Amino acid sequence: MPRESFKLRTLLIQIWNAFPEYSMSTEDAALAFLLLNPNDGSSQASDSIKYYFPNWPDEISGYDAGIAALKNHLSPKLAEAILSNSSHSESIASPSPKLATAILESQKNSEGLIAITIHPDFNLGTNESSADNMVRLRYERALEFLERSNHLAGIGYWELDLVNQKLTWSSETKRIHEVPEEYTPVLDTAIHFYPEGKYRDRITQLIKNAIDKGEHFDETLQIKTAKGKLNWVRSVGIPEVVNGTTIGVYGLFQDIHQSKVTETELQKNENLFRQTFEYASIGMALVGLNGKWLQVNQSLCRFLEYSEAELKQRSFQDITHADDLNLDLDLLGQCLEGSMDNYQMEKRYLTKSGQTVWALLAVSLVKDAEGTPLHFISQITNIDASKRLLERVQDQNERLINFAHIVSHNLRSHSANTALMLDMLKLDAPQVSELQSYKHLTQASENLDETIYHLSEITAMQLETNEHLEALDPWPFVEKNLKLLETDFNAANATISLHCENKVKAYGVAAYLDSILFNLLSNAIKYRSPDKPLQLEIRCQLDGDYLSFDFVDNGIGIDLERHGDKLFGLYKTFHHNEDAKGVGLFISRNQAEAMGGSLTAESKPDAGSTFTLRLKTAPKELQEDSNS
Repeated sequence: MPRESFKLRTLLIQIWNAFPEYSMSTEDAALAFLLLNPNDGSSQASDSIKYYFPNWPDEISGYDAGIAALKNHLSPKLAEAILSNSSHSESIASPSPKLATAILESQKNSEGLIAITIHPDFNLGTNESSADNMVRLRYERALEFLERSNHLAGIGYWELDLVNQKLTWSSETKRIHEVPEEYTPVLDTAIHFYPEGKYRDRITQLIKNAIDKGEHFDETLQIKTAKGKLNWVRSVGIPEVVNGTTIGVYGLFQDIHQSKVTETELQKNENLFRQTFEYASIGMALVGLNGKWLQVNQSLCRFLEYSEAELKQRSFQDITHADDLNLDLDLLGQCLEGSMDNYQMEKRYLTKSGQTVWALLAVSLVKDAEGTPLHFISQITNIDASKRLLERVQDQNERLINFAHIVSHNLRSHSANTALMLDMLKLDAPQVSELQSYKHLTQASENLDETIYHLSEITAMQLETNEHLEALDPWPFVEKNLKLLETDFNAANATISLHCENKVKAYGVAAYLDSILFNLLSNAIKYRSPDKPLQLEIRCQLDGDYLSFDFVDNGIGIDLERHGDKLFGLYKTFHHNEDAKGVGLFISRNQAEAMGGSLTAESKPDAGSTFTLRLKTAPKELQEDSNS
């Protein structure tokens, strides 16, 4: 058997040690392995050794047991030769009836590791028995299987023969270097496959140490293939020492590029997650299935006033407000049961100093590939300031509601009394009505009553709730208000055009829609150009979840660069029109916003105006109900 083939057999035993995931079963092969390692006290033997030694123990535990088994099945002279010499090869008579002669080859390195291979002797001539032929076929099949396994595992072998200054690569090693099968590696140039610098210097030093000091190596390196690709490889080197002199180095060569790239990418992602986790502006934590804090970031520690070590000694249950704990546990339980994968809730925590703080909690359950729950990822956002502000706003809103009631009832009653007193004074002394002071007082009383009315209407509008919203067909409302203002439009010699692309229902309050339409249409009349007939176009189109109405006129327009920020203000007027009071647009916009919509304007002086009213569309079920 050629020397390099024996090296390959020895290396395959090394594969069992270095790469146990690629070990093979030789139960039905005529190739046997035995590895005796005094360093860790272990022994390994292939099942096929029983082809040669039928009485070989089913299990061998340890190095000493392996030596004992070897001595029991070999002659004392052969056993001594194996244990004493660095290498030995001898024909043995096999007790197996399947073959008469086999070759036993052994090698012992400087550390005392003994590698033994036994294979059939096929050099006895061509007159093989049928049994010998079957063994040969099994042997060749074993070799083929081993070569195929090496290829699948991306493992090749190499040998540096220092006596003959010859370098040998296996087919798989050549494939890894991306050179053709007929390529013959040269000792002086093979080093150039390693990029100049770190990796070339490293492999040079490893080979030198193996030759000079008999040191084994197992290293991850980078090579540049014949096709210019940078690939990661694993190189294992084993020096061959005879009588204290290194006569060669042989080893394994494995393609680990994909696993290394995957490992690097995984490490990169882990580092990214770790940095994102640690330096996130919000609190983040990994929480065990029992509620224990497994990992926390500094934002969470600052928020809860605990150190990382202190939090890890606690569970989230320990620092959750009692009124929020049951809901949190219920949602967590639903995740573990599989009815949901994540949940979100507002909850209160208790800080180390005893303060109650609000947080927005978002929790996701992490599972393994088989769907088994591992832990929770929690994102904890500090919303304490927002919640406190909301409480203040709600408190102020309550105060405003109370004030609105005062305005609506108390002040209005006083205003009514003032108007009544003025009327009585006029009845008792009719001549006072001619006095300028009386006229001013009466006008002031009327203005006060009107102001209180508008304020009451606006306040009441802000207090409306969604329960007043209903599905509305807007076009009957448009037609109704056009009819109400028909006389005024005729007087203005107006041309009105209507364009609607759909029959979708709006979602709003009927009284508000009526008020807005009347105000926009009457404004078109009120602020028409004195120099040309009024033209009014009303368009309606669907815009996502909104109905959009455009009221386009050719009136006197508004200078929005000067007055844009005041257009919808209360008591803001921009024309010398005696009917302008600056209330209509203010109320209309508030009514639109109270329905979840909006009212905007585009305008230029003497170029007309476009007012756009956007209203939410009614829910689908209400659309169907109103159409049925």
